[in-house]
Amino acid sequence: MASPHQQRRILLLFAAVLLLLIACEAASTLSSTVVDPSESLPEQAPPTEVAPTATPQTDRYTNTSGNFMGSPSAPVLLTEFGDFHCPYCREFYEEHFDDLVRDYIEPGLVYFSYRSAGYFLDGAGLVAEAAYCAQDQEAFWPYHDMIFEQIVYRDGYLERDDLLDFADQLDLDSTRFGNCLISGANSARVELDGIH
Repeated sequence: MASPHQQRRILLLFAAVLLLLIACEAASTLSSTVVDPSESLPEQAPPTEVAPTATPQTDRYTNTSGNFMGSPSAPVLLTEFGDFHCPYCREFYEEHFDDLVRDYIEPGLVYFSYRSAGYFLDGAGLVAEAAYCAQDQEAFWPYHDMIFEQIVYRDGYLERDDLLDFADQLDLDSTRFGNCLISGANSARVELDGIH
């Protein structure tokens, strides 16, 4: 049985994810458009099995600082307590994150931050540490996006070699990044990010 501290942590994580999903659903409902059912939808290409080379959306990163995005003077601070290995977090990224950025962060309505929920799923702590190693080179958000865009091609799980490869794809200083990741320089930060 989990200790009271662990039970509280799990309950708070569940509550945070639930609130995030409710907020996303509300945002989706507010921004949805009516589609005429008589109009035919364009055909979609069949999914590919090969992971595309990531091309970060650099325009979205113009108003960022570390793991924050948007204007610090926005009337709302929204913090996502996420886990890069969590399928629901990936679903939020795939289905709602671009809308959140376009409709709320870019207009200055929301100041958004990402915090790692910690070590809830195997390997999640290492992935979060890697994101902070990328942040040390001012690349948190491109690295964040790459993780969520590429993890689906790796059976929902990332290993150290994947994380190092992502740094190379983003043209980060690979030696500096590798030293940061291998040394565990950000492990305490990931632990502090978790819900206490």
